Amino acid sequence: MISSSIFTIEEFHTLTEILLALTGGILIFMNGRNINTFVVLLKLLDFVSNVAFLINTINTDPDLFFPSFVMLAVPAVFNLLLVLGVMMQQTQQINKREFRGWLRKNIIMTTIITILSMVDIVNMKLLVDITIFDPPVRKWLLVAGIFNIIKELPQFVILVQYIKDVGLNMFIILTIFTSFISLLFSLIYEIYEKLSSDLEVSHIV
Repeated sequence: MISSSIFTIEEFHTLTEILLALTGGILIFMNGRNINTFVVLLKLLDFVSNVAFLINTINTDPDLFFPSFVMLAVPAVFNLLLVLGVMMQQTQQINKREFRGWLRKNIIMTTIITILSMVDIVNMKLLVDITIFDPPVRKWLLVAGIFNIIKELPQFVILVQYIKDVGLNMFIILTIFTSFISLLFSLIYEIYEKLSSDLEVSHIV
């Protein structure tokens, strides 16, 4: 017999509200009150939903714990290594004195953005003017954005399997909703970013 969920929907709402309030305060202080802050909070809500889902699978559907863990851990580690690699690559270039100066003045902000990028690489693009990076680096970030979209698809498969095993409830509906909205935004964002980069190249040519 499958055990009941670890989190009630009320407890999950409380946890989410606390996290988003704290993160929202930091982002507003860093970046001003704008739409980018809202989107980053949406990405965080999606991540928190997936973490809560992962914890709940321990009791409710143990067979899904490992694939759920992999689908959270692998993209997070990939994003972290990518951002750290970008920062190291940019700072080691001789002609990047301006970038090193920017990094020196914004170490705390850059650290926070690096952590937020583990949730989704889009967070870095929203909080940093990526024109400070070389064109090849911007292409890496574009590819990483596409990877972050693709990694959402297996998560939906896991959610569907969970519904088959356990059933549908408000908790899983919220998880599916936040994942879908996050995926939809990322997909449209990457399309527009690709179009704008192609337009920039055509103007240069």
